Amino acid sequence: MNLNFLEYLSPVFRWWWLIILSTITAGGIGYALVNPLPPVYRAGTTLMVGAAIYDPNPSGLELELPRRLTDMYAAMAQREPVRQGTMERLNLPDLPEYTAYSMPNSPFLRIEVTDTDPRRAQLVANTLAEQLISHSPSGNEQNDEAQQFISEQLQQLQDDITQTQNAIAEAQDALGKAESATEIQNIQQTLEALNNKLASLQTNYANLLSSTQSGAINTLSIVEPASLPTHPIGPDKLLTILTATFGGAVLGIVGAYIIEYLDDRLKTSVEITRALHYPIIAHIPHIIDDKSPGLYTAQNPRSPMADAFRSLRNNLVFLAEAPLQALLLSSATPEEGKSVVALNLAISLGHAGYRVLLIDADLRSPSLAKILEQSETPGLSDILVGKAPLTDCITPLDDYSIDFISSGDPSNGTDTELLISRAMKTTIEGLKQTYDVLVIDGPPFSVPDAVVLAKRVDGMLWVTRLGKSRRTAVRIMENQIAQTQVRVLGVVVNDDRGTHTRYYQAYGYRNYYQNNRHEKESNAQRLRRLPPISRKK
Repeated sequence: MNLNFLEYLSPVFRWWWLIILSTITAGGIGYALVNPLPPVYRAGTTLMVGAAIYDPNPSGLELELPRRLTDMYAAMAQREPVRQGTMERLNLPDLPEYTAYSMPNSPFLRIEVTDTDPRRAQLVANTLAEQLISHSPSGNEQNDEAQQFISEQLQQLQDDITQTQNAIAEAQDALGKAESATEIQNIQQTLEALNNKLASLQTNYANLLSSTQSGAINTLSIVEPASLPTHPIGPDKLLTILTATFGGAVLGIVGAYIIEYLDDRLKTSVEITRALHYPIIAHIPHIIDDKSPGLYTAQNPRSPMADAFRSLRNNLVFLAEAPLQALLLSSATPEEGKSVVALNLAISLGHAGYRVLLIDADLRSPSLAKILEQSETPGLSDILVGKAPLTDCITPLDDYSIDFISSGDPSNGTDTELLISRAMKTTIEGLKQTYDVLVIDGPPFSVPDAVVLAKRVDGMLWVTRLGKSRRTAVRIMENQIAQTQVRVLGVVVNDDRGTHTRYYQAYGYRNYYQNNRHEKESNAQRLRRLPPISRKK
């Protein structure tokens, strides 16, 4: 898989616990909100405007006008008279949620009621339809007597038309049997009168028929009453819970990327490579549950960390274009592990046969004397102000094959002035005549002492710590290095959680390290087994 793509996913891997927590929390909230909800049912009634569907030859007006009337009836169904009439009819204090809408390009109107009680949903849907009809011309009680009278007149006209048609038929039969001209003429006059009477009766019948509901366009009738719903339409609890869970996962992922965006700490070697313009020459693995990380290499010579410092030592030997006798270790900010790296690098060089002097030049916040359980005075500051001779300040550490100079008395003066003084230059030049390598633990570049000290040495190692170094501080340090033209040999990535350990485990070295984890030999016993070291005389 493309490593660049995996780098984009690194916030997801780094904040996996936040994403899982957000997912579980959102799913739990969704379940808690949805689970108590009762099932919901829906019942619907369909009404029709006009009767054009029953007419074999409807006119354009009979087809178009009902479509417009359905919108008006849909709005009417939502009005207070229909609602109030339904509530009074069913003796309900309020109506459940319902909708009324016209079906597109048709004379049909649909009323749908949603309720937790299926029986009540059915009753309300049918009663709303009845109330809507009662407020239309189809249900106007004031026209009942007129409609009854018209119906009686239509029946009378229908009977008269039938009798007239029978009389016409009899006259036609008599006309066929007539023999004299006078008789034929009389029968023809009778037929003409009967035909005129029939036409008049039919006209009156058609006019009265148009006044009835059967001939009207603005009528409303139920074509499909609401049935009792048997299957709920919601809520879809599973879908709601899954949606909430998915939303929680998305929220967690977005939160992870926001945190990463706001957090300017360098968390991977790739981020350090992108932030700095210097090569990474060593990865120092993370030490788990160790009370003295500064002495880890000496106490665990067959460990991934010891091998990491051997690799750093070898890279310095091979990469150096000129002899490196004075080597400074610094960082952008405090607490990035430069003192631990300096001490372990010095021990590794001592084990390789070099005569090494470890100097604690962090006069503001020294830490090596505490790690090595040595006195801070006399030390470097005492040498620079002339309080103590150089030889009295050098402490041999035979167990680690190195010598050590502590920081000295902190009350000897301003740190920057001491490090920039001629005495500091003379001291370093004199020590180079005695030792192969001077490993100097310097202050971080957040104070001006580091720039001054960096000009006194042959090269500098930049120590960064994953999860601690910040882009802003790194950028400032890089600008200071560019302005002062400090020679940077490379970058040491400290506290690398897994890179070297996975490498050694993957290639079969896990048992090698585990078998040597519980060695009980003392440091002096281990050193006696090392090859003889050649030191400068």
